[in-house]
Amino acid sequence: MVRVKICGLTREEDVAEAVKAGADAVGFISGFPESPRNLSLSRVAQLMGAVPPFVDRVLVTTTDLVGRQTGEVSRMRPDALQLYGRDSDARSLRKKLGVKLIRPHLIGTGEDAVANIASFDALLSDTYVQGRSGGTGRTSDWVACRELRDRIAPVPFILSGGLNPDNVAAAVVRVRPFAVDASSGVEASPGIKDGAKVRAFVKLAAGAL
Repeated sequence: MVRVKICGLTREEDVAEAVKAGADAVGFISGFPESPRNLSLSRVAQLMGAVPPFVDRVLVTTTDLVGRQTGEVSRMRPDALQLYGRDSDARSLRKKLGVKLIRPHLIGTGEDAVANIASFDALLSDTYVQGRSGGTGRTSDWVACRELRDRIAPVPFILSGGLNPDNVAAAVVRVRPFAVDASSGVEASPGIKDGAKVRAFVKLAAGAL
């Protein structure tokens, strides 16, 4: 069964909705001031405190922020970091924090996704848009994603980029990822989740294979 992460959560009620829907992981963003889903680390800690056992808590952030706030991130006790920045910094932080690391990769940049992949626990794809680190809401090239999934195996591949209840089942069948990740595709407005979309997304993703 494909695992599901609901990302960009900003409210307790949205965390509760994602958990009730059966999400395997929930994501919180910090360190990206331009994002409407960006939160302070203290707010992330509050929301993570509302996540029950057996649901993974993922902090989506940068190597720079974690390097400056290592103590605060450690006290937060995330299950994984989705970490944007230099791979060398990521490896150092992994040793300090003892958490799993997810490496983001933008499809279409020409960057070598396989380099240093052994230092990470999973790779998450997204769609390249100039000047953006990710979270664009644009659908990825699923053929390229499937090829990348095969190249990095057995490292788990997480598919994101423009996923929503209308296309997630087809994406799972085409790419066969370890997990899928949605944010804007399950929202009523930027940063505010739509409960019906969250429930539909989880159900359709989990039942696609």
